[in-house]
Amino acid sequence: MTPMLAQYAEWKGLYPDCILLFRMGDFYEMFFEDARIASEILDITLTARDAEKTIPMAGVPWHSVNSYLGRLVKAGHKAAICEQVSEPDGRGLVDRQVIRIVTPGTYVPEEAGTGGRLAAVARAGKEVAAALLSAETGRLEAGVFPSPKAASLIASFAPEELLFPAGFHPAKELPLLADYFPISRPEDFFSPAAGGRWLAEQWGVASLA
Repeated sequence: MTPMLAQYAEWKGLYPDCILLFRMGDFYEMFFEDARIASEILDITLTARDAEKTIPMAGVPWHSVNSYLGRLVKAGHKAAICEQVSEPDGRGLVDRQVIRIVTPGTYVPEEAGTGGRLAAVARAGKEVAAALLSAETGRLEAGVFPSPKAASLIASFAPEELLFPAGFHPAKELPLLADYFPISRPEDFFSPAAGGRWLAEQWGVASLA
């Protein structure tokens, strides 16, 4: 395996549930199974990195990547953008980092008002905590509601993606939400302590007190 493919494999190992778009010059390249999946969804040519054709490869131009991302997430996939973060100097590998994770609820199309809606739910005693985020505008609304009210609010928001803790079953507990793209997260992802730490970090404060 070449050093470049080893670098690709390292980043892919950190984001195994995403299709990894790996920046190489003017293209974002995908390899192995990601390339096969992308070639079918995006209707792009599947080639090979090596003469023996054991390393499938497919790519899209960097300047039109957003439209391709839309097609990937519409097909139910998540994508990780692995960008070049240093200039080529001809002496070694370009440094790369994953700078963006794109999911159905965080993808914002170029056409305003047509996407980027994410919802999250969790049990709050006998009620349901719900949060609604517009990725396009940054507007966030959250509250605690009786189950039918929470389901109605989320359904009217029409999210592209629904987050919920492991052990919570939206289709069973909130049947109105059965059709949305579901992503389960560990229980501690929804803990008040974790949420408080994340908000404090985002707002650059020591605590929320």
